[in-house]
Amino acid sequence: MKKLFFALCCILASANGTYAQDYASNHLEKAVNKLGIANKLSKGSKADTILVNQQRVVVRKDANGRIEHVGIPLFNAFMRSLQPSPIHDYLEFAALDKKYKISENTLQLNQLKFSKGSWDDLFLLSDTTTCSINNLEDKMYVVKWMKQGEPFLEVYFPVDYELLANSSRREMEVRFIEGLKAFKLSDSVPPQQLDTIEFKKYGIKGIFVKEGTHYVTPVITSNTYFKKEAGGYSLLADNQYTSESFANLLLNPMYAPEATVNMGFSMSTFRSEYVEMDFRQLSAYCTSNGCTPFYGFEGVTDGIATATLIMHNKKSGYNHIFYIQCPASEIGKPGAKLTGRGYLFTPSSNVKNLFGTPSKGKSRSYKHIAK
Repeated sequence: MKKLFFALCCILASANGTYAQDYASNHLEKAVNKLGIANKLSKGSKADTILVNQQRVVVRKDANGRIEHVGIPLFNAFMRSLQPSPIHDYLEFAALDKKYKISENTLQLNQLKFSKGSWDDLFLLSDTTTCSINNLEDKMYVVKWMKQGEPFLEVYFPVDYELLANSSRREMEVRFIEGLKAFKLSDSVPPQQLDTIEFKKYGIKGIFVKEGTHYVTPVITSNTYFKKEAGGYSLLADNQYTSESFANLLLNPMYAPEATVNMGFSMSTFRSEYVEMDFRQLSAYCTSNGCTPFYGFEGVTDGIATATLIMHNKKSGYNHIFYIQCPASEIGKPGAKLTGRGYLFTPSSNVKNLFGTPSKGKSRSYKHIAK
């Protein structure tokens, strides 16, 4: 009996000494296994720098301890914080992949071209080298590393969200849903800072507009609306002004009356995933990943207001498109219930077709555009 008890204690001690590592994407797990560095990672640290055959390799974890990046360091920490970009992780993993042949499929690496220098030059870079990143008309990225003010290494590659994420759309959709469900809203919301100098008269007495920008077409904007009252200005939340109040709810939910949404996500596997949540959770999760929201009002039919919300990620070249409905009578009131259909990781180029004249034989439906 004592031997059995001792054996159980040993098993429990062994179990407590090990833990299952989670990864943000499959290619990261492949990299750690290929390099044989799993046992060199610190359990509590956010980032580890490990030598693999005299090559520095960085491994970074997110707030939940999940590995979110593995690569050869090419960019300094100051540049990363000053100009956050998916380019950093993409190129660092690409260099790792090229050197250690992590992926069996080399098609993605073939899209990366050198106009100056070579892969060998890239491997020798340090993360202290001066660098610049340029986006050419949302079609091409050009990255240059400098010495004495002159570029000595230059690469270019297309603005393509699957390429930049080193992942497939199918995997990204699954990770998005998982991340959305796990995402936690902040317990506190800072007071809304209003610069009334930016307000313009809207054409309705007492209503003012804070003009944002537009996306693709002038009817898709980031405009928000405010009401002037005795105590100052407040975000408009009134079902008498359906379009304007709906815009405020979808673009600025942290300061609008609370609403819930039942969102059906159309996945590329031809099935749907449904998530019911506080709408602020969906909005905050998208913006935390670098998206900028834009709103277009479709109208009111049989008492139901309909709008399009586009979460545009300029740096990665994709959009999330949400087709959202709400009873018009509930807009502007606490507890409004939204329903929607979401299309994730839609190429930015496709969105232009959604609001333009469709080509002959082409559908203008959301289902077609989201492909």
